[in-house]
Amino acid sequence: MPIAGYIVALCRRLAPAGLGGALLGLASQRHHLAAVAWDHPAARLLLGLALGALLGAGLAWAAARLQARLAPARRPWSWGGGLLLLALAAGPAWEPLARAGLVWLGLPAWPVLAWLVARSAPPMRASLSGLAPGWWHGWALAGLLLLALGLRLAGLGHGLPLTIPHCDTPKQLAQIPHFVSGNFDPGFSYPMGHIYLYSGMISLWRGITGQAEPLPELNPNHPASAGGYILAARAIQVVLGVGCVLWLVLIGRGLWGRPAGLLAGLLLALDPIHLTYSRQVMGDVPQAFWILASLWAALAAARRGGWELLLLSGLLAGLALATKLYGGYAVLTGLVAWWFSPSRHWGGLLALVGGLLLGWGLGSPLLWQDPATWLEYLVNEVRSQSQIAAKAPLAHDRLAQIWGGLRFLPATLAHRLGWAWLLAVPLALVWLGSRPQRRALAPLLAVFSAALIITALRLAYLREWDLVHLTPFLHLALAGAGLALWRRFASPGFWRVPIRAGLAMALVWQGLVGLSFAEVARWPDTRQFARQWLESHLPPGQTLAHDLVLSSWFWPPDGYLLLEEPVRATLRQGQRPGGEGLAVAEWPWWEPRPDPARVQPLMEFALLGGYWEDPAITFNLPRTPIPRSELILWPPWVEPPRGQGFLDTPWARRQPLHLAGDPALPPGLRLHAREGLPPLGLAVLGQGRARLDLGWGLVRTVAAQDHGPLLVAPLPDLIPLWPRSHGLALSAPPGDSSLWVALFPQPADLAPLLARNGDWSGITTLAASAARDPEAPAEFQVFLAAAHAAQGQPEAARQTLAALERDRPGFLAAYRGLAGDRPGPPGRPGPAWDQALASLVQPAVGPWWLPELTWVRAGAAPDSFLEETTPQRHHLWLGPSFLPGRLALGVDLEPRPGPQRLRVVAHRPGVFTGDLALATVPAQADGITLSLDIPKGPVGLELILEAMDDEAGPPLVRGYRARLDVLAELAWRWGLLAGLP
Repeated sequence: MPIAGYIVALCRRLAPAGLGGALLGLASQRHHLAAVAWDHPAARLLLGLALGALLGAGLAWAAARLQARLAPARRPWSWGGGLLLLALAAGPAWEPLARAGLVWLGLPAWPVLAWLVARSAPPMRASLSGLAPGWWHGWALAGLLLLALGLRLAGLGHGLPLTIPHCDTPKQLAQIPHFVSGNFDPGFSYPMGHIYLYSGMISLWRGITGQAEPLPELNPNHPASAGGYILAARAIQVVLGVGCVLWLVLIGRGLWGRPAGLLAGLLLALDPIHLTYSRQVMGDVPQAFWILASLWAALAAARRGGWELLLLSGLLAGLALATKLYGGYAVLTGLVAWWFSPSRHWGGLLALVGGLLLGWGLGSPLLWQDPATWLEYLVNEVRSQSQIAAKAPLAHDRLAQIWGGLRFLPATLAHRLGWAWLLAVPLALVWLGSRPQRRALAPLLAVFSAALIITALRLAYLREWDLVHLTPFLHLALAGAGLALWRRFASPGFWRVPIRAGLAMALVWQGLVGLSFAEVARWPDTRQFARQWLESHLPPGQTLAHDLVLSSWFWPPDGYLLLEEPVRATLRQGQRPGGEGLAVAEWPWWEPRPDPARVQPLMEFALLGGYWEDPAITFNLPRTPIPRSELILWPPWVEPPRGQGFLDTPWARRQPLHLAGDPALPPGLRLHAREGLPPLGLAVLGQGRARLDLGWGLVRTVAAQDHGPLLVAPLPDLIPLWPRSHGLALSAPPGDSSLWVALFPQPADLAPLLARNGDWSGITTLAASAARDPEAPAEFQVFLAAAHAAQGQPEAARQTLAALERDRPGFLAAYRGLAGDRPGPPGRPGPAWDQALASLVQPAVGPWWLPELTWVRAGAAPDSFLEETTPQRHHLWLGPSFLPGRLALGVDLEPRPGPQRLRVVAHRPGVFTGDLALATVPAQADGITLSLDIPKGPVGLELILEAMDDEAGPPLVRGYRARLDVLAELAWRWGLLAGLP
């Protein structure tokens, strides 16, 4: 057999295995996309598909060869068919199997399925051969519609219960309770045809189920209470989005045959723009639904004639007009169809116009309830749309507006649909314009031309959702042109294989683009992470300057003093925003970012979420271009694991990543680092053991008593190569243990912990990584000198300090001043102390480098606390666990006429550890401040407040404040150098 024939035969034999491996590879990457959204998800899916296909085909070939060698007389099993069946069964269930660690079950299941497929294949072939020709047509359409439905349902709850990720959506959703109650006046002129439809369906459902209570009002900043009807409205819009796919299939089939219709429907089913706005309650997808339905009816009228189809076309165009005013251009399809219909009568034109008015009226209930108000709103909306260019940015320069729209149009199409799709569109339009059946295509060409004209008129204020009604026509042209090209190269020839392979790969790529946008929509919105971080780091009532493009309807949250300022423009100029508090900026994907050498944010969140602006959100400190700290100042308590670590700013890379400390806390962590992730410092304290998964199945057992490595390198996900993403998991420690595991993105920050444990060799081990890292804090060199001195190397210690003085002039003098090694009362802060701190820490004030843990009684203690009151004592167990270090603890008390005694006790689970403080509180005192030295950790702290008299009832702790005791901590650190001359 010639080598080419052998290769073709081998590919045919291995095709089922390759397809099964490709589906399993795709399922694995979908699982990873459910855990992290990143910049180029379609590339990850493509590589997963390709690598899975190669691996599946290779394994099936090896299994067949092995079986032939071991059992040559036995009937061969269908290894490829078994793998394909396994992929079809396990692919949809990959995520729960992966989370439960049961993916390995596929290995023993594969041989069983291969044997089963080999046994059942002959009768299956016989049954298929008896089916009538074209039996697959209905199944193909059903599969296409199910695909469209599944992709649109993914991310149906995106943003909830915290946010609604679109500026125009909240004001529309807020009308549903009013419309359901029978009040059809929205209070503004924006067309509401789709909201009337959704409200009517919700009212019908409530009537069927007997629900009588009114729907809750929508608060855009807190939409959780309205989540029920928000999801209902989104689900109805998803059905309309699937309906758009169905209409395009029918339109394409009527023009160029069934394959063209299915291909056009597939392209629309995978359209990321339609996927997004099929989930967002806006008028664009409903408008496209009515326009495509009207076009289908008009094309049918042009072929068959009859006033009934023209009436239907006009009715559907009227519903489009009631949804968005410019949707009324759909009536052009009916006009052209009437003109080219076989029997042109005035009755058809009257039916078209009558249907238009009827549809407009059916979609506008306010017309029947209050005609005067409806007419007023109509006039206002027409006036508003005509003046939209004057309200848009750059209103003084219309050419600049149009040029901005012309740049935005191809950029956003390429961003969403890909450059291959964008480059193919002009060729498809040339093909469409050259078709000879202009009479049959006339309704399509008319409505498509109108859509292009409307898009051109909106260039001054073009937004992504303005393209929802346009892309279906482009998909239709691409489907027709692509199918014509496929048929053109049907006969054997040199170009047949590359042309057809290119078309197939382009279709696969578009499928992966659509699938990737559907998958990342399941991921929480970027603004959810940003809002949670803000609320946990900046107390309400603080100043928050913001520049938020189109998210200001729901973000930032309530409770802050909001100042709207041009933060983005200021940062791009390399300047610092004014004021206090924080400045938050939202950066759409198309805008340039500031020069990182001049300005760096305190914190940044950037995830691909599938919405038009895909914003990165940065928090910037006014008056601080680049936050930095030459000191090691992480707080001595255990913080709840965040689940996500965003390590794209210097400040973020200085925060410990807590993996455990409480058996009830979630143990998983995913790290995002766009520039890669160097080895991390590992800290393990307490009692017990746990298993740390570093990726790729590499598991390390960690325990406090073991002297394991101080540096660990989480293995990055294979795909994508950029930006890097790392997944870690820690098996939860037993409930009776007190194990704390943390990772330090800046390993030098481990030094205080190592010094307290006397692990001087560990500090010298970290010296190499600190020397390579320009962000390593200068204070690490102080610990390194102390380690050299403790190991009997005073000369090395002196050389380390000399190098520190040379590289960071003035650091030692400022550090000595902070530590209290100067004339005067030690440790007493004042202007000089504040100035020394500000020279080493920027900013020196606020919670960013010196956070504070606070609790104020507002009734009963929180659920995470325990308290117990007796006539003479009040016991309060503080919420978090605490770590070794110096802790400044301020306790607020209920004043009493007599003195009180406050005792602070350290505990491990069920075990008394020791007293940390015992202090007498004077009579009538309402608080006391203590400096605690916590030698071991993690420990829980218990406050025992004891009354020393029998008057005025039991004692009571009213609150507390805990923070790192910088004065005492730095004095202890400087004391490590006491032995040096």
